[in-house]
Amino acid sequence: MNEHNNKGGLSVYIIAFMQTWGIMLVSDIAIRNPLSLLIFVAAIFTGHKIIELDTNGYYRQKSVIITAIFFSAATLIAGNRDYTASYDSALFKALVLICVAVSMFMVYRSAMTGFLIVLNKIKKADKTEPAWLNKLYASLDKVSLFKHPLITTMIICLVCWLPYFLYEFPGIMSADSLNQFEQALFIKPWSNHHPVVHTLFIYLFYHIGLIITGDRITAISFYTVAQMIFMSYCAGRVVRTMHKYDVARWFRIVTIIFYALVPFNAVMSVIMWKDVPFAGITSLFICCIVDISYELNKTDGNSLSLMLQLRFYIVGILFCLFRTNAWYAFIIFAICMLYVFRRQLKKVSLPIILVILSVIMIKGPVMNIAGIEQPDFVESLSVPLQQVARVLVDDKDLTDSELELIDKVIDRTYIKQLYAADFADNIKELVRAGHPEYLEAHKFEYFKLWLSLGIRYPGAYLNAWSELTRGFWYPNISYEVATIDGIMNNDLGIYSIPIIGGKFVKVKEILIKLGSFLPIYGLIWSAGTYCWLLVIELGIIFSSLYRNDKWKAILIIMPCIALELTLFIATPVVDFRYIYGIVLSAPLWLSIIYKYMME
Repeated sequence: MNEHNNKGGLSVYIIAFMQTWGIMLVSDIAIRNPLSLLIFVAAIFTGHKIIELDTNGYYRQKSVIITAIFFSAATLIAGNRDYTASYDSALFKALVLICVAVSMFMVYRSAMTGFLIVLNKIKKADKTEPAWLNKLYASLDKVSLFKHPLITTMIICLVCWLPYFLYEFPGIMSADSLNQFEQALFIKPWSNHHPVVHTLFIYLFYHIGLIITGDRITAISFYTVAQMIFMSYCAGRVVRTMHKYDVARWFRIVTIIFYALVPFNAVMSVIMWKDVPFAGITSLFICCIVDISYELNKTDGNSLSLMLQLRFYIVGILFCLFRTNAWYAFIIFAICMLYVFRRQLKKVSLPIILVILSVIMIKGPVMNIAGIEQPDFVESLSVPLQQVARVLVDDKDLTDSELELIDKVIDRTYIKQLYAADFADNIKELVRAGHPEYLEAHKFEYFKLWLSLGIRYPGAYLNAWSELTRGFWYPNISYEVATIDGIMNNDLGIYSIPIIGGKFVKVKEILIKLGSFLPIYGLIWSAGTYCWLLVIELGIIFSSLYRNDKWKAILIIMPCIALELTLFIATPVVDFRYIYGIVLSAPLWLSIIYKYMME
């Protein structure tokens, strides 16, 4: 026993040293910084504690595979440039990357092991809640928070969002909003670049407002109010789903606080962007998935109510139509759903097939007959175009035939001035200013060009992809969230008419700035955080659940995973609104997976 402890002790010190080294490299802490000693001591303490609580190594074994797959790979990608910038030697660069990967693997493995140990202790612990907490729950029951969660959540959210609406009256409109609004007024031809179904909703509520008030600016507020009500309904639906499946009451309270009081939810609720209702639709879609999963379990796969199938059909169509990448995400999800419920194939295949056929009909024949333009081919090539452009910017060697093929599409004269590492639209516009029709007519030739350049210059491709998408998967990236204000200058004669101002403006600024000031709280303002939460969820699912529950749990987060993957391969820029659907639905998939863990 003593020999075992001695060996464990020695390994703890070695692992603690590697963990300290890795944390310092990742966090950019200088080697001589005294903080390194504190990190080393904390790592030693953690290592000993894990061995004490996990004497047979069960939890360490459980966590090792998923840790190796997800976290080590993510560390390498996240640091492929930053950690090696001060070294000229290729050997030293390789050694640093290996050190970071191994060290952070040890850090993540310890974290995952500790989490599994704590989770197991919580599951075994006495579930009796403190008297004061029961009194709080009893008080909340009196105001119907738990008896009528949907209505109560809607009211709380609308009350908390109301000051933002009054300050931003009639709503926030950016360049994209104005472009879509001009389509609703038939000033510009309708295009599915901004989803037609969303433009129809803008048209509907604006004209209802115009009929009632006769004032163009006030009429816009009718759309804003409708969106606020819809988003509050989606928040209420999430809380109701938690209530329906008896998710911990504290989780429901935290969720309501998140929806009602975190400022970016209030700001988003009054912006005329397709991403906002799409986020609500994503939450409703995941609510449907949870209901389907539980209903099929409850009936042993023998029945799926007609009402639930209808809900899935309607929400599924809206999910696919509100964002182009959501259509591809739905296909990925559908394949997974058919696999997970393969024994109940007849029950789940019909609504999936109907959604796919309906979307194909709407996006194809229906829009063609209506003369609605589809997004051009170049719009979907953000990442590939950025990668090829990076090869040119880095002055890599290309053959005459490769350069000739590129010159048939773009003018390379200003490519270095136009190339922006974190913004793909410049290169897309360069292609559009050239000969995009030639690119579209010779797709296979350009695919071969893209592939061959990637094989020869993988570093340039990885750098281009990393710099363009990093904010989606690396939390420590700064960008503005919810700072947009008012209505952009336009020729339509539309402008903001704030109903309130004064002190609220200062309060609003402070609340939004807290997202870049407070630790922990600031993480929920980062798109990368939600990517890591999804990865951690996968790790927990693979480590803790039996096979049947495992795949059903994965199905709940699959729409969000699929949306992340589509952004990784096609995003034009990192923008928080692109992942807002994942953000808004996070309380639901986090709580449902937590419930799975506790059962």
